[in-house]
Amino acid sequence: MKKPTKVICRAFLFILVILPVVLLTGGCVSRDTIVSTHVNQSDIYQKYFISGKRESTTVNAFFLVGGDSGTTVELQPPGKAEFNGKIMEKVPPNFAAGTSYRAEQKG
Repeated sequence: MKKPTKVICRAFLFILVILPVVLLTGGCVSRDTIVSTHVNQSDIYQKYFISGKRESTTVNAFFLVGGDSGTTVELQPPGKAEFNGKIMEKVPPNFAAGTSYRAEQKG
């Protein structure tokens, strides 16, 4: 039979360390990136986030292979991402996510 203190320590470890890691990484977009010339266009999944304030609207676009949290796709010419007729700025991969595209519109 396990000692109660060992069980409590393991539960405490799980709650403080393992559970947050799983929750923070489980639904996130991958940080890995592949160029669009290596992907079939029909396999690309699109994900958009739109936020707005009175002063501006911001759009973030992710292009992925492998579903909602798959590998991000860096668009190669002639591929491009546009918002209201303007080409979106490419945001390079960072610690939180892979390649994405961003646009901001005033008003």
